[in-house]
This record gives sequence, structure tokens and C-alpha cells, in this order.
Amino acid sequence: MNLTMHAEQRTQQRGIGENQLEWLITYGQIGHNKGGCVYYFDRNGFEQLINEVGKDHLSLAQRSRDIYAVVVDDKVITVGYRDDRLKPKKPHRRVRHTVPEHPAARRIYHRIY
Repeated sequence: MNLTMHAEQRTQQRGIGENQLEWLITYGQIGHNKGGCVYYFDRNGFEQLINEVGKDHLSLAQRSRDIYAVVVDDKVITVGYRDDRLKPKKPHRRVRHTVPEHPAARRIYHRIY
């Protein structure tokens, strides 16, 4: 995988090695954002990595859990560690119970709640 100058600087600044990038491209999940591919570890890919990596690289693999890479045209543009902005979020949906319009349904509703 080719790295741009920016990606090389970011790997040095953030302490992300070539092994970690290879693992990310091999086992990571691909998401698309603004014309680029974002590689990151989901639960299944990370568990597969942990199971297949040797004991000598296990601690390095565990530190790789939150890394990401942005790839455009087979070039790595940037790499980094995911924070709250990049982690997928579950939608928080509240079930709202509204009072029904029909009078008979309203009586049943008030008995339940």
C-alpha cells in the first residue's frame, strides 16, 4: 500500500507501524466517507486479528483496536486513532406514547399507563 507524505508524517507522529496498517487493511471494515474509503476495526475483524496473530505481536495488535486509515485511489491519505467523532453511534430512540384520539382508546390507554 502506498503512503502519501502526509500519511508517513502521521504514522510517525502517532506511532502507528506498518504491521498495524497491514492488519487494518486485511482485517478491517471498510466505510465510505466523502469519496474516500475509511478502514477501521469492527468487533469481528478485531477478534479475527487477535486469534490469528502470534503471541509476540499480541500487545501490538491490542493497541491497534482504535486506528483508522483513509484510502483514496490505493493511496493511504492519513491514519490516526478513532475518537468519539469517528466511532459509530447507536441511535437513541425513545418510544413516545401519545394519547390516542379516539375516546374509547383513550380510556384503555389511561388504564395501562
